[in-house]
Order: sequence, then C-alpha cells, then structure tokens
Amino acid sequence: MLLAARSQAQHTIDLDQVHGNLRILGPSAFDKLGSPVVVENQVVGFSHFRKGQLFGLNPNNGEVLWRGESKWGEHASLISWGDELLVLREDGSLIAGKVPREGFQSQRRYRLGSFPMWGHPAIVDGRIIIKDGSQLKVYRVCE
Repeated sequence: MLLAARSQAQHTIDLDQVHGNLRILGPSAFDKLGSPVVVENQVVGFSHFRKGQLFGLNPNNGEVLWRGESKWGEHASLISWGDELLVLREDGSLIAGKVPREGFQSQRRYRLGSFPMWGHPAIVDGRIIIKDGSQLKVYRVCE
C-alpha cells in the first residue's frame, strides 16, 4: 500500500508529485495530509498545497490522476461512502460527490458546523457524528 501511519511508514509518496514527478521519501512527506481513502478504485487525498486541494492517485503506481480546485482550506476529513466521497472541510461544510477518473464532482453541500472543524467525523448506524467546538452533533445520513 502507498500510505501508512507516520511511525510505521516504510515508503511514502512525496506530495510534490501532485505538481510534478513522483519521488519516494520518508514519513515527513505526509505531515499535512489528511487521512486518504479509496473511492472508485483510486486513492483520494487532501493536500495543503495550493491552499488546500483534493487529488486522486492510481493505487497501483502512485500516478496522479487528477488535481482538484485550490483554496479548500488547510484541513479536510475524507470518508468513502459507497461510491461517493464525503469531504468535511474545516469551515464546517460537508460536501458529497462522485469521484470519476477525471476528478471530484460535487453533488450536494451541507453546513454542519462552524470554523474550525478539525476532528474527523464518524459514521455509525447511518448517522454522522462531528465535533463542533465543545459539542458533538449527530446528523442522519441519507443514501
């Protein structure tokens, strides 16, 4: 697999590959990368480059398949939800969409909380749980 926890990483992919060539580096390459997920047979990640952007990688060779829009903020949590990607941005917006090989296609947007939203959400029994400041909030997820 391409990705591993920082303390367990043996090889990582340099995020500069999102803007150029693939280079194998140590674990520091992922210091500002949120947890990547696999959606539609690609690894989808969120990078702090370009003021925050989604990107897709081929899981077999690390090739960059697409780069998303810039200026999404410094942090986003990603959840693979069936054939969709859920993106909880630090501004409190949850964006749901499809991820074909051409890139992320936003389909729905919801306001779930306020800035900053850095805690990773959890999905349990069809509900999404988020931390908004000092409160936990629960929303029902409809398919």
